[in-house]
Amino acid sequence: MKTSSPELAIGRLSGGNQQKAILAKCLLLNPKILILDEPTRGIDVGAKYEIYKLINQLAQQGMTVIVISSELPEVLGISDRVLVMHQAKSKRI
Repeated sequence: MKTSSPELAIGRLSGGNQQKAILAKCLLLNPKILILDEPTRGIDVGAKYEIYKLINQLAQQGMTVIVISSELPEVLGISDRVLVMHQAKSKRI
């Protein structure tokens, strides 16, 4: 992540850098499960790729990562398994 200053408030970063900064703060807690709701919404392609890469690295290290996304290509590209929900009921796994 590139910024003009390490003291810059997260709210002043670009959308992609905001997402990465928030994700980094969450990872400081060493969670066993990470739930990401629309992790790449509204960010540029380069930032999306970096977040996808991080998600894959975390999964390879044994972390459980649950991604909630309305973007089907995103879901298919980063998932081992997919659960489709409709009206609060699971439809497929």
